[in-house]
Amino acid sequence: MYTHVLFFGRDRRSEKVGESLGIDMDLIRDFRDNYSPLQSDFQLQDFPIYATRLQCMQKKMNKWRPQTLRELAVRPYRDPLTFYAFWFATFVGFIGMMGLGAAIAQAVGGLRP
Repeated sequence: MYTHVLFFGRDRRSEKVGESLGIDMDLIRDFRDNYSPLQSDFQLQDFPIYATRLQCMQKKMNKWRPQTLRELAVRPYRDPLTFYAFWFATFVGFIGMMGLGAAIAQAVGGLRP
């Protein structure tokens, strides 16, 4: 039941996925709200069968780095600050380069008779 709560009982979108798979979401919600001692955070100890696989997935997700330009637009699983700092620096750098280009164009335009 904990696995079903983890996968399908966290938000409305995941509940819709569970419903489309034919899972009784009323049972999952009832277990989550009334019988589960863990209301918000799950630990690996709560999943004796899948704990090693979940730990492996978590390690891979934490070590994930973008490999292509398209993947730069994907926010990482951990440490979103670096993602936003990168895009802020890119934006400021782009604006700075545009300003430099405009200053050069003005200087060249001012030198012509």
